[in-house]
Amino acid sequence: MTVSDPVKHEVPRHRLRNGLRSNTPQFGCFSSLSSSWTARIVASCGWDVSLDCRRNAYAFADTSQYVIIDQEHGNHDDRDMHDTVNVIASEGVSPVVRLRAGDYGLIKRALDCGAQ
Repeated sequence: MTVSDPVKHEVPRHRLRNGLRSNTPQFGCFSSLSSSWTARIVASCGWDVSLDCRRNAYAFADTSQYVIIDQEHGNHDDRDMHDTVNVIASEGVSPVVRLRAGDYGLIKRALDCGAQ
């Protein structure tokens, strides 16, 4: 493999990235509450039905593929973000963080705690 070859393997914990690469619809939601218990419930609950655009058919999804932790408009501080990211990831769902500012320090903290 050369440096210019893209990596084509799937990483199990990157559920959202793997789904986007497979060109399938991805379903998730926003979490604006600062409770890690609420985040666990949101991450573990499934969606009743989704539309498979390629086959024009409905398919059932057992869990969300991602949960966006909303620090911009939600009540999450840094401590809550760390707890919530870990809880969401422990459910096998991709945690994504929407930061309150484009500060490099905030971006590093979100990535260090496991956000994608």
